Amino acid sequence: MNVIQYSNGATRFVIQIPALGIVIKVAKMSVWMAFKVSFSYFVRNDEFSKRTRHKWFKRTSTVYGGSTLGYELFRGVDSNALEYSVWKKYKFTFLQPTYCSFFGLINIQKYGEPLSKELGGIFFSEDVFTHNTRLTNYAWRQDNHTLFGGSNYTINHESKGIILLDYGSLKTIKVILKFKEEFQKTLLHAKIS
Repeated sequence: MNVIQYSNGATRFVIQIPALGIVIKVAKMSVWMAFKVSFSYFVRNDEFSKRTRHKWFKRTSTVYGGSTLGYELFRGVDSNALEYSVWKKYKFTFLQPTYCSFFGLINIQKYGEPLSKELGGIFFSEDVFTHNTRLTNYAWRQDNHTLFGGSNYTINHESKGIILLDYGSLKTIKVILKFKEEFQKTLLHAKIS
């Protein structure tokens, strides 16, 4: 096992340091995409661009089907800030603890070995996944990237249940907050040995 492991997520660069028991999540800022979005909004002179220029700095992912400068520059920061604030406020036992955040630029989270493809496959092919999908009235599917990815989960070694590692998406948080009792029951009681 490597002392330090790196992975490249959608909005953050992740440095895993198992020896210290921590994960460092560094926010990505997509300068190239921000430049392309800026070019699109200010160089084009079509009616769409004129109507939506005032939304250029919004930090949402889409404005009438297009990205924004604010989203491209700050989506990693927003993911880190959201993940930390949710952990700090709710401390759900099915979420991996996020110890601190430095202005959303860097998060320090408790280390958890991501589920291997084999264990993730067992978890997602078993009744737990089907049960959770039905229990949440298919809301689980609203964030395919996070909630369907086996590597976004780890095993709680005390209970042998499942814990979510990556919960920095607003879609994920909406599903978690709406169905927290269901997540608590099914994830923590999912037994994987």
